[in-house]
Amino acid sequence: MQGINKALIDTPYTILLCCTENKAEYEMRALDNLLQQKVSGIFLTSSSDFCENESARRIRKTLNSFQVPIVLIDRALKNSMWGGVYSDNSAGAYMATEALIKKGLKKNRRLYQRYKPFDRRAAL
Repeated sequence: MQGINKALIDTPYTILLCCTENKAEYEMRALDNLLQQKVSGIFLTSSSDFCENESARRIRKTLNSFQVPIVLIDRALKNSMWGGVYSDNSAGAYMATEALIKKGLKKNRRLYQRYKPFDRRAAL
């Protein structure tokens, strides 16, 4: 968000943030609101990974009704035409482990991923 905000500082644009807790119902409500607000673009981390196929289809259909640029962040939407910015969590975990080994980590440590529908983290 900081990078997006920094890029917008000298423009007439501002960020509207919608938090949907990975619930399709909340996401649909937020998208409808953004459509009514006539926003100029959307950065989206969609809940579609966490919802039924019908809800994901409704989200894609609603997004198709926007006549603005859409950029997906960290989660692709199946069968969509929008570009996105994605992280590679596996490569990131590998690089972090390599860095720890190079720093001389000698004791056994557990690397795990805790996963909740609205919380993904890698931790040592």
